[in-house]
Amino acid sequence: MKIINLIEDTSKTPDYVQEHGLSFYIETPNHKLVVDTGSSDAFLENARRHNLDLSQVDTVILTHGHAAHCGGVRTLLELAPNAKVYIRETAFGDFYNGENVFNDGFHKDSATFVGIEKELAELPQVQLISGDFVIDEELQLFTNITERELWPSCNQKLHRAIDETTSEQDDFSHEQFLVISAEDLRVLFVGCCHSGIVNVMSAFEQRLGGAPDLVIGGFHMMTQQYFGFSKEYLFLIDEIGRKLNEYPTRYYTCHCTGLMPYHRLKGQLGNKVSYLYSGEEIPLNQ
Repeated sequence: MKIINLIEDTSKTPDYVQEHGLSFYIETPNHKLVVDTGSSDAFLENARRHNLDLSQVDTVILTHGHAAHCGGVRTLLELAPNAKVYIRETAFGDFYNGENVFNDGFHKDSATFVGIEKELAELPQVQLISGDFVIDEELQLFTNITERELWPSCNQKLHRAIDETTSEQDDFSHEQFLVISAEDLRVLFVGCCHSGIVNVMSAFEQRLGGAPDLVIGGFHMMTQQYFGFSKEYLFLIDEIGRKLNEYPTRYYTCHCTGLMPYHRLKGQLGNKVSYLYSGEEIPLNQ
């Protein structure tokens, strides 16, 4: 199996471009697939630098309905028009990000739209997923995480607009999680994991049995740092780290985890967790 981070928010070297977003390229015995497509077509440049032929991609998984994960899907489909795209049917909501939701109420004109274009749902390659779904013997999706244990508080600024001045807290029912079973590994891709990595690990254990060998993606711990991280938030990160350390799992995180929370997690997980930068390949053979 080959797993390459095509793009995320940071890069160790000028060899690879970066942007706020996330995309992975994966090769399995039966598939060449892409999980998320970043905010734009910038992921293509890093694919070229790895000499990847994205025209051979047969499967695209979009983990949730945020533009930072779906922005390059049209460009990818121009290269691989026969690829099948799997996305939640609930991923086309009016999703907004705004600090104003904490203050004087929600207003569309002062919040930032972070959703995706609704027309994507009409593309012939797109299959809308309503619940847990088995694609084949290698690929399956699970969704509908409702637990809120150790839920990252930075989710609170993410809302779904109901009208111009009314919104509700995003419940992240538009998230889905990919499990790849191949070469004696079970690999879990979590996107941004807005539902909370502890809750997703628990759902994996309940629905699929045991624990994944690898978990890859963001844990959505990044938050505004105007005054630094509060003691309560640091305690939350430590508790998440302790929970994750109960599993015999290797974690590769990036994107919305943030570097400071990552280093805090590493205090609990040690060598069981690594940060994955733009363009980096996971060393599966080590």
